[in-house]
Amino acid sequence: GFVSILPQAGTYVSRICVRDLEESQFIRESLELGSVRWAVRNFTPELSEALEDLLEQQLKCVKQEDWQQLWRLDEQFHKTIAEFKHTSQVWKITKNAKAHMDRVVRLAYPWIEQLSMITDHHQRLVKLMRQGDVAGVEALMREHLGMIYTFLDPMIERNPEYFSK
Repeated sequence: GFVSILPQAGTYVSRICVRDLEESQFIRESLELGSVRWAVRNFTPELSEALEDLLEQQLKCVKQEDWQQLWRLDEQFHKTIAEFKHTSQVWKITKNAKAHMDRVVRLAYPWIEQLSMITDHHQRLVKLMRQGDVAGVEALMREHLGMIYTFLDPMIERNPEYFSK
């Protein structure tokens, strides 16, 4: 959980457990790879338009250095793919599974130097989806979702009090 309650001592925000992050990453990657495979095989002009619109908004956020809005639009991009031709259940499960990862990402966003990589990955994902390249989309999605590991160690070094093993 996110909160630790210690009787007679107080209520505290729980540390981020690195082991839980790894498990969350596994669950998220499994669900999102399944969703993106489905989206590639059933790609429509409507999905393309929705993703292109989100990309346009994301590029504006990068130019304006509006990291909070970029984070929201990044979430919406992944949600749009997950909910394409599915119920919202897939995204609900994904969102719940990645909750601990979101804590790290929110901490790291202002310091992530390669934020434009997010929009670059999204642009390339849409292009590969349009081409029907399932293997290419899967490989890029794995790389995209694995970006958390590029800044996890520096985050732990910078804020050791936020993490536990």
